[in-house]
Amino acid sequence: MVSNQRDIEKFYKAEIPVKRIPEHSYTLLDTSEGSIFLHVNHYGEDAEYGNIYISDATGRRFNLSLLHNIRNPKGNCDFDKVYGLEGIYIANIVMNWKDTNSAEGYRPTNKKVAANKNAKQKI
Repeated sequence: MVSNQRDIEKFYKAEIPVKRIPEHSYTLLDTSEGSIFLHVNHYGEDAEYGNIYISDATGRRFNLSLLHNIRNPKGNCDFDKVYGLEGIYIANIVMNWKDTNSAEGYRPTNKKVAANKNAKQKI
């Protein structure tokens, strides 16, 4: 639910363009430039990545901005604002997410992945 400074007594449901994908957790990344950057973990408690969405000026409607952004189990995301350069952010993503997770969602495993083609490639 979201609200704004002019009408703080009314809350509206945030509109994230996601159908049939669970939403396990959220991390608020930045609100300093008139919109909201929100990281959504769709893949489970131990997921190593999620998607970043950006809101419109009302903070109510969101659009997908970046897929497979790296995160840790505590919800810390690899996404940083570059101060002094308006509108510029730096983020890392998992490139080979299909090699270790199914397209249907994150499937955690207890197997340790050796340094091979199945190891996550981060950029």
